[in-house]
Amino acid sequence: MGGVVIGMILWAAFAGAVARAAPEGWLWPERMAARTLRLDTWEASRRLAAVSKPEQWNAMIRGGLLMQENRAAIERCGRDAAQTGEPVRCTVRIGPVERSRK
Repeated sequence: MGGVVIGMILWAAFAGAVARAAPEGWLWPERMAARTLRLDTWEASRRLAAVSKPEQWNAMIRGGLLMQENRAAIERCGRDAAQTGEPVRCTVRIGPVERSRK
């Protein structure tokens, strides 16, 4: 019984260090964070990003929405730039920014 208790204490104390020492491709720290939040890794990463750097998270979301809403125009501009080998001006449509409720 004492060995089990000591093992639990050691695991609690050193689990993070062991996870960080594992090869990066194993993704142990990321999986531990996701399990701690009881989310899959995608949802956990979204939550961690939104909580740790909300301004950057919101900018990334706005940029993604801008790309989605203007996909055709951006692709057309990309083709024009590839043909000319020069930067080109593009026109995109931007709607009003919705304010999130807190």
